[in-house]
Amino acid sequence: MDNNSISSWIEDKRGKHGSLVKLPELIPSLLDDLEEKAKTFEFAESKKSFKLRTRLDFHPIIKNEHLWERFITQTLCNDALLKNTFFNQFSLTGTNNIDLLKTDKSGQITHIIELKTGSNEIGHAAYELVFYYFLLLRAKDKSLIKYKLAEPMNLIILAPKYYYKTDYQQDFLIKMRENLNKDEYNKANIDFISLPESNDRDEMKSTTEKIRSKIIGKEIPNDALTDLRESLKESLKKYF
Repeated sequence: MDNNSISSWIEDKRGKHGSLVKLPELIPSLLDDLEEKAKTFEFAESKKSFKLRTRLDFHPIIKNEHLWERFITQTLCNDALLKNTFFNQFSLTGTNNIDLLKTDKSGQITHIIELKTGSNEIGHAAYELVFYYFLLLRAKDKSLIKYKLAEPMNLIILAPKYYYKTDYQQDFLIKMRENLNKDEYNKANIDFISLPESNDRDEMKSTTEKIRSKIIGKEIPNDALTDLRESLKESLKKYF
């Protein structure tokens, strides 16, 4: 298993235990294991690492997750209250990037956000998000990043509504939140925010294609999809 791959780690645990979401009793031991994994993570020596950046380039064959990520970033960067506080693709090494990240006006990192657009599920998103948080703490301890980190940090899963509809999905996140608040050093809040127009897989697919069609029509950099943008801002501002 690739020592740096969080996806490989999650798949390995799912292979051993089955659905991690339906087994919330595993959370304490898995978080301990995840923290140990973070201690052995090899950070990249790259000029792109540990930089607050904003990527807004669109193209017709862009991956769905990158499409949403850049659409969200573009939308929030154009908001007067969030301008210069919202970033994407914070690189830790290679393919290990924090999807979306928010700072306060002083530059302190206050929110890290894991974006999902239909692949995986809430358990995968939660463990991936917590792993990146552990890596930020370690990078701070090693003086690899200059930014202050909020205490507690706000961890946000931003995903389709159907990721969080069932009782067992909600129970899982409650247990995850309880465990993340036990340790003073690693204390963090974790919450779920649903993407607009994403009640089920078909609606999510339709919304994604609606955004993609605006890229092909070269309309997305301007004022396209106003209702979708307003819905997105309304949802996110409740947490910012």
